[in-house]
Amino acid sequence: MARVPQALSIARDKPAGTIRIYVLGESAAYGDPQPRYGLARVLEAMLALRHPGMRFEVVNAAMTAINSHAVLPIAQDCGRAGGDIWVVYIGNNEVVGSFGASGVFGSQALPLPLIRASLALKTTRTGQCLERVIEATRRRPADQSEWGGMEMFLGQKVRADSPAMEAVYRNFQRNLADILRTGGKREVGIVLSTIKAKMRHKLDEIGYEGPED
Repeated sequence: MARVPQALSIARDKPAGTIRIYVLGESAAYGDPQPRYGLARVLEAMLALRHPGMRFEVVNAAMTAINSHAVLPIAQDCGRAGGDIWVVYIGNNEVVGSFGASGVFGSQALPLPLIRASLALKTTRTGQCLERVIEATRRRPADQSEWGGMEMFLGQKVRADSPAMEAVYRNFQRNLADILRTGGKREVGIVLSTIKAKMRHKLDEIGYEGPED
């Protein structure tokens, strides 16, 4: 059911005189459904226009339908490959994404050590083989056999006071802190951002008549 991003490769050693920037995040950062027009390409074009005498390499390390649990190991990989700046654009998939408070992608709001152990196991051939065996014997509903876009989440609403939300908040806080710590060890500059939501109906409820932004 997962969507696989476009394959890419970069030199482990950054070219001399180049500023290497990694974009980390989910579908909004990746530029789904057209990453060629996404954040990474736009950022690269804007930097080249503003600083014509400098060389920028903007690497799109984002992916659709992930959250901070997957962004952290991606950040660790990026740290080993060199870089000057990370643009971290996350937060939209924590509740309804993997290990969130809903059931779209399986297990919900597990303890963080268990989540990390599960992800670590899946990086091994043994873990991948075991996962394939489990998937082959699992019966999924017809509407969950392939990626269905945002329609998949219509029936997965979560109340703000749901007990599972506390675990989601704790896990996100820990993952974000570890992403920052990883970047700090590599002495990279980090730009943090998240999704902005316009809630006109909520503004109307409180009688606000100004601009939405």
